[in-house]
Formats: sequence, C-alpha cells, structure tokens
Amino acid sequence: MRLSPDQLTDQLKQAIAPLYVVMGGELLLTMETSDEIRLHASKQGYVNREVMTVDQHFVWAKLQQWGRQSSLFGNRRLLDIRIPTGKPGREGSTALEAFSQRLPAETVTVVLLPWLDQQSQNSKWFKALEQTGYLIMIPAIKREQLAAWIEKRLRCQNQHANRNTLQFFVDKVEGNLL
Repeated sequence: MRLSPDQLTDQLKQAIAPLYVVMGGELLLTMETSDEIRLHASKQGYVNREVMTVDQHFVWAKLQQWGRQSSLFGNRRLLDIRIPTGKPGREGSTALEAFSQRLPAETVTVVLLPWLDQQSQNSKWFKALEQTGYLIMIPAIKREQLAAWIEKRLRCQNQHANRNTLQFFVDKVEGNLL
C-alpha cells in the first residue's frame, strides 16, 4: 500500500507494520522518514536493530539466514535493509521476493531505496515488497517548491523568514536539503 510521508504518521499511530519501503529522491527526507519509523518501532519494543547495506559484495543468503534465526533474548527486532543503488541484481531480486513472502516474526523491516525509475518500480521484487508492506514515496523537492518547504520547516521550529531571505536560501542550497 502506498503512503505519503504525511499519511505515515497516522498509520504508525494505528499499528506498526512488519514492512516499510522508503523510496526517495531527497536523502534528508528519506532519512527523517526512516528515523520516524525506527523511533516508533523502538517505542513498541523493537529494540534489537541490524543494518544490512547492499553492495556488489553483499551475500543475499545472509538475509535469508537472518530471517530464520530468532533473537537471542526473544526481543522484537528491527531490520534495516539499505539498497543505495536501487538495483539488487538477479540474486537479490529473488531473495527480496522470498523474504517478502516470509517476513520474520516479531520483526519490523525497513527497506531504504533511492528514487527508482518506472521499469524498476514494475519489477517483481519491488511489486512483492509493495504488496506486502507500506511504500512511502518521497519525491524530490523542485526548485519552485523549495521556498515553501523551507518556510514550513522554519514554522515547525517557531521561526520565520521574509521572502528575500527564503529566496536567498533557495539560491544557496541549490536543491541540497542536507
């Protein structure tokens, strides 16, 4: 099921899901979204966290093995799977499909992806993840939206800026929200 970042907050208040896929074109917003999920999960007792970063040397059998093992003390677990390229390869595609069909018990899994093109979004592994869990899509903020975005962030901190100051920020950050 697809959610906007704003809808995620409401969904987390209802119940924690076993799988979240965070796909975004803005690193800061992707990080903040995954942080929100992890914070909520930790409040629900998911305390043991493991991070798996997928690169060309990643062994996909490790994911299957991790899913079969139980926590040492029976605690709830959080699994962070990061795929920075958004391309798991043939072996990874198969492993992700299988993993999504047999999610580990007492585990919240967060899969972090960059913004994927339409072909990748139509792949079997991506569809399997999307159908099993929640997909939070975070589009890139366009230049014409940036001033309003900065203004909103300032308001959240009880700050404000005039139009000239906002335009100055827009010109200086050049789309790099970090």
